[in-house]
Amino acid sequence: MKGRVWKIVVACLAVVVAVGLAVAFSAGSQDIEAGWADSNTLSLIRPPFVSAAAAGAHFLNQEAGIAAYTNVGHELDLAKAATGFATIEYQTSEYIIGSVRVPGYGTTHDVHAYVHRDGWILAYYLSHEPTAKIFSWGNLGSTKLELGIAKLCDAAGMPFPSATYYDFRYPHAQKMMIIIDYDSFNIKIPGSFSVYTRSYSIRTTGGWQYPTTLWIDGVTVDSTTGTTIGTITPTQLSPDVFHTVSVSGARSPSVALLLTYRE
Repeated sequence: MKGRVWKIVVACLAVVVAVGLAVAFSAGSQDIEAGWADSNTLSLIRPPFVSAAAAGAHFLNQEAGIAAYTNVGHELDLAKAATGFATIEYQTSEYIIGSVRVPGYGTTHDVHAYVHRDGWILAYYLSHEPTAKIFSWGNLGSTKLELGIAKLCDAAGMPFPSATYYDFRYPHAQKMMIIIDYDSFNIKIPGSFSVYTRSYSIRTTGGWQYPTTLWIDGVTVDSTTGTTIGTITPTQLSPDVFHTVSVSGARSPSVALLLTYRE
């Protein structure tokens, strides 16, 4: 499976100033002012096979939220692909709709999936779920959607080439940005940008006595003793103002911030 390593905290919409530790990029004791960092962004492109005429795919426009898809370049053996599903809701000679278990996660993290014999595989979460649900702390080189696609590719006996992303809720969104940090960073979103989703995933590895707390401008957003996801309001990350995003906790506090937007 092709994965990626997210650059940590060197991402920005206009400017991100990060302080502290990083995995793929170490800030040391200096602040970082970075321009555009494409390694932190994913383009959002509508799947070419999704239309009212596409076999069984029209439902995605009503049901799906954030999604990832690929084409393996060959016709798929649907009988083999079916073995990668945890549940199958509908199956024809052309496509399968169902859910896929994400390795390392419980059933609440199962991804919904659509597989077409022409080689298309698409995984998604539902429209009401936060975008940050895709984030996988257990595999920073991938997302839960990609892990689900890779599982179906493996079942079908095909390599996973790469994934393209799209948000069915916001067809005008162009990009998704992922920022990961273990301390704090400052972010300023240009007022000229349209931001469609602001969501987060926070994690601690310490147990109940070591909670992780997410703060924005000194105000508590969420706190957990495990891993949790949620959304951030436009007021909490208003445009044209620097906001300080930080996590604190006694044992490995971590935050991933995901933004979908149009420049």
